[in-house]
Amino acid sequence: MTLTEYNQILASHKLVLVDIGSNCCGSCKKVKPILETLCQQHSDALKIVEIELEESPALIASLKTVSSFPYLILYKQGEIVLKRAGLTELKAELDTKLVAAK
Repeated sequence: MTLTEYNQILASHKLVLVDIGSNCCGSCKKVKPILETLCQQHSDALKIVEIELEESPALIASLKTVSSFPYLILYKQGEIVLKRAGLTELKAELDTKLVAAK
């Protein structure tokens, strides 16, 4: 994915949750079921984008915010409302932010 494609996705959806991770990361794999649940609960308003380090290293570097994996960024109308690394309390925090962002 290019930076232009990334920005087009942000511009065309009200809520976008970006999951940045690696196929080699055990914690990143644990995020997938959480994202599936969020997708089912908020499918009408939420677009989830998964970015793999191995496939888009230039895009991840251009974001200049990724400090560790997994890393999630929630955008509302193109503006960042949440940046988060790791798994601890992830589902609860995302639920709270998504409800507030609707």
